Amino acid sequence: MAEASLGGPEVTVLGGGFGGLYTALRLVSLDWSGGPRPRVTLVDRNERFAFSPMLYELATGTATNWEVAPLYEDLLAGTDIEFVRGEVRGMDEGERIVRVLDGADGGGERMLPYDQCIVALGAQPTFSGVPGAEEYAQPFYSAADAMAV
Repeated sequence: MAEASLGGPEVTVLGGGFGGLYTALRLVSLDWSGGPRPRVTLVDRNERFAFSPMLYELATGTATNWEVAPLYEDLLAGTDIEFVRGEVRGMDEGERIVRVLDGADGGGERMLPYDQCIVALGAQPTFSGVPGAEEYAQPFYSAADAMAV
């Protein structure tokens, strides 16, 4: 079992949407006086959190990128949460390791140890086999999608 250098457990949160981000923030805000404070790592393939209820405002120019899709680096500043930008490629439950294809430097694979792993990967757009949809429809799930509109 992996143990953080500060003596607390390693908690890896996969997915930086509402569920993953707020879980990570809550974990570091709890009073851990009854035990060691966990080391929290948040993994997401995007560099920005997307506040989906306001994506239409980003698309229409009535809100800024910072208001709708702030950088995780900015959101997590001042917390003890480590942010890893990358795509989850697999988990080894026996070894308690998550394999992440590093999105920041374009290709290296990182192995992230964990004692507890929270999977909050969210949803992906699907076209459900609708003919022509994949070629001609514009998904609307991210800041990049909103800007494309």
